[in-house]
Amino acid sequence: GNFLVLNEMVPALEEIGKKLKAYFMRWDARNFGFDTKETYWPSEQSYLEEHAALIANRLRDNPVLFSKTMARQKFSPQWVWYNQLQPLLEM
Repeated sequence: GNFLVLNEMVPALEEIGKKLKAYFMRWDARNFGFDTKETYWPSEQSYLEEHAALIANRLRDNPVLFSKTMARQKFSPQWVWYNQLQPLLEM
């Protein structure tokens, strides 16, 4: 599945992201008309770890994303071959 993570400090991304119900984070951004420098507390590492955990939970708890991911992982031609067909031939 797809999960959209956008920089809320970029005005155009914030505008479209709200309409698309994206997940927002903050990081340094530079473009025409803006240049941001983020300060993280207590550290950038802890900020990223916190958001990584939140994103992982949302991916796991979203039934649409979960279904797409499981279908791709468990019902691909390779998975069917290795887990269902090949064992039958080895009997």
